Amino acid sequence: MKTIKLFIISVLLLSSFQALAALITERMNAVENKDQVFRLHSIKTISYAESSDREQFIISKTGITLKKQNYEALDNKTLYIKVDIVLTDGVPLRLYVIFTVLDVAEAPKNIQLSNSTIEAGSVNGTVIGTATAADDDTNNADLSYSLDDDTSNEYFSITSKGELSIKTKVNKKPGGNYLVKINASDPQNNSASKMFEITVTKAIPKFAITTADVSTLENADKVINLTTNRGG
Repeated sequence: MKTIKLFIISVLLLSSFQALAALITERMNAVENKDQVFRLHSIKTISYAESSDREQFIISKTGITLKKQNYEALDNKTLYIKVDIVLTDGVPLRLYVIFTVLDVAEAPKNIQLSNSTIEAGSVNGTVIGTATAADDDTNNADLSYSLDDDTSNEYFSITSKGELSIKTKVNKKPGGNYLVKINASDPQNNSASKMFEITVTKAIPKFAITTADVSTLENADKVINLTTNRGG
């Protein structure tokens, strides 16, 4: 019986609070991937009442924090929270804060190069590898690539689709290296760069038959011994 009475008293107090408290509605924009804080002042007590998703909010006497959100992952770009507040002067309020998550054009990320070695003696135009990147706001196929400094442009060339080639014959010995800085850009001109080290490796001779030209009479069997540029 005591428990029931306490429950009834709690309900009555809550109803009384809601009846007396003025409803204050506030709106705030929240940039994606960044915590957004609605500042509070002169708060005696604050308690949670309702929200679109309780796990996305942090409540304290100094503010209501909406945790960072990924715009692209949200089905609903608007999140809200209601809290019951008593000010330091004793005035009760119900605060209703509506956050609208805004999209931000982000630069490409996770720039990769499919290969980072080249054989000694490789000629001008030898393809080294293909650059790729990821972008949350853009189809990855729409990204474009370029070289980001004078040194990179001296030794390398790259297509807009990311195919990286050497511009001059590789005269460095195995173990030597080049540095190349690759830039990835999206259609909104947001860009990011990453430096790669291209290591020179020992040239591996291409397999070839080295047997001299031979001749034979027609309609006659003849055994021809073939030699190659590789043993084994």
